[in-house]
Amino acid sequence: MGWAVFIGTIPVVIFGLLFKDQIETVLRGAMFVAAMLFGVSILMLIADRMGRRARAAESVNVMDGFVVGLFQCLALIPGASRSGSVWIVKRLRGSRSCSACRACSVPAFTNSSRAGMR
Repeated sequence: MGWAVFIGTIPVVIFGLLFKDQIETVLRGAMFVAAMLFGVSILMLIADRMGRRARAAESVNVMDGFVVGLFQCLALIPGASRSGSVWIVKRLRGSRSCSACRACSVPAFTNSSRAGMR
């Protein structure tokens, strides 16, 4: 799981560095945040309905980490949730439990805090 966390950090760092200014300015409007809240809730509904819940928590692999990292990029945008993005990925990837991949959200949270992003 250590490699999955490391690999999951890479897309978040790249996305955060490339789009930091846009995230902190353009994407902070009330309508945009409301649209993100609505969009993420729809994604959660779809993931809950379509997710298989067949994989054990111990089966987290590097690809899981990468996909979680991609969805963590979504969570850098105001109105999206870090834990919600991990939950969506784990449900769509067939996990019974989301606890094993929560560790992937720690680097995203830490890096965005260090970069001064709110």
